[in-house]
Amino acid sequence: NNYFGGGMGAVVFQTIRESKALAYSTFAAYVSPEKKEDPYYTIAYVGSQADKFNEAVEAMNELLNEIPEIASNIEFARSGIKKDIETQRITQDGIIFNFLDAEQKGLTEDLRIKKYAAVDNIGFKELKDFHTKNIADKSYTYAIVASESKIKMDDLKKLGEVKKLSLEEIFGY
Repeated sequence: NNYFGGGMGAVVFQTIRESKALAYSTFAAYVSPEKKEDPYYTIAYVGSQADKFNEAVEAMNELLNEIPEIASNIEFARSGIKKDIETQRITQDGIIFNFLDAEQKGLTEDLRIKKYAAVDNIGFKELKDFHTKNIADKSYTYAIVASESKIKMDDLKKLGEVKKLSLEEIFGY
């Protein structure tokens, strides 16, 4: 996540926002489930102007399917992971909640210990292998929030089946 989609130094942000200027905001993450029996999932977001919709979706899809190698970002991601772990403190009632969270995930020890020890041994090959196995070439569900007058229905249909929702369906009132 640190390399691919989390933060301003990540590939998603640098490509979609900085390099291509297609979004106000963007991120992507491979998310761990709350419980060990639940699936992992990928979430990706692009906040863009309506006139950049097609290019923004295409840019995100390209990154979801093919991860680019940027050597400086790999070292930046490693450093960020290590600094995050080094500065985290679990105190007071956080101790029991951390334990219960680990237990729900089927873990018997603090995951940060293994993560910290492994991070220096992860290079682009490992990132690409993970990306290919878990993120690339998957089917995704898109949630588009936009004015119907600014987005063409034909463009939406290129992404798959379109289902328009009412405000009541979305918000429940």
